[in-house]
Amino acid sequence: MTSDYIRIFARALEQTFQDMLGVDLTSEEVREIGAEAIRADVSASVTLKAEGQHALVILTFEADAAVDASHLLTGERNTVDHPLVADTVRELLNITVGAAQRLGTSRFQFSLPISVLGKDHEVSGFRHGQSVCIPMHWESSRHLKLYLNLQSS
Repeated sequence: MTSDYIRIFARALEQTFQDMLGVDLTSEEVREIGAEAIRADVSASVTLKAEGQHALVILTFEADAAVDASHLLTGERNTVDHPLVADTVRELLNITVGAAQRLGTSRFQFSLPISVLGKDHEVSGFRHGQSVCIPMHWESSRHLKLYLNLQSS
């Protein structure tokens, strides 16, 4: 698996948002992250293994975007600290990873997603690996980011 695989995950996330939330995501350009910390208000991550390499797919949301996504999915309006908001982000990532498996050529194993709530928390990843990110949004004010963090070989 290479960092280019993030584009497949981005297509899968766009399709997931369209199918599950009725929302069209706008994607920006892929960015190299380097040693930059990954920070979020709500995050979910999944560990993958493909071609003998481990990777993390990480989905991060600003608080308002996570609340709105949860509202669109469940019909319930909650505050960002409600467990249903983290559950929504975790489920969106889980569906996205499954969709990426169908879109891509690499076959991978993946773990159950984990999620974290906490204003501006740091998301753990492979510290010495390669990370890429695609910032995304819907409307002009609902921001999220999709990361692919590859373990160094």
